[in-house]
Amino acid sequence: MSEREPSPESEISDERIIEALRNNGVEVYGVWLLLTVWELQERNRLGEETEGRVRLDMRKADVYFHGGYYEEALQSLKDARRKAREAHRDGLEDEIDALTERIARPGDSTYDDYI
Repeated sequence: MSEREPSPESEISDERIIEALRNNGVEVYGVWLLLTVWELQERNRLGEETEGRVRLDMRKADVYFHGGYYEEALQSLKDARRKAREAHRDGLEDEIDALTERIARPGDSTYDDYI
């Protein structure tokens, strides 16, 4: 059986995930399921290599942040940083740092706990 590429109509957009997070929260089963399907979709698109996995964590951080889930965003960035560091991908670490600076709340101790 061959794997099908998702059609643009069936793809789950970042905006749809963000809206679901804002309106319903990650605790709602339907939102959790939507996030899971989106993550699988993006994993297929980005690949399983180190760079793809790191970029997926960065995308998740951005979606969580815009959906109002700050701690989940920081955890995704922490995961991305760990994977990039383990693979000695300094360029990716720089991109993660830039995204972290954009997301971080100045003076927030939660940030220090995750980074």
